Amino acid sequence: MLDMMIGRKLMWSRDGYFRSVPADAKEGDAILLVKGCRVPLVLRPKGGPEKADEKRNGNW
Repeated sequence: MLDMMIGRKLMWSRDGYFRSVPADAKEGDAILLVKGCRVPLVLRPKGGPEKADEKRNGNW
């Protein structure tokens, strides 16, 4: 189990779930589950976390 956490960290999601995410994930990143992809994708809005709320409203 511990070897599954190498390169990962734990965080609380906005919807209250405890999640394992990549170690370099930051607040404001979007984690996407894409059909056909073997791993979740982490997208960071252009402009960094300070622009995250704007990006979540569809302004990618």
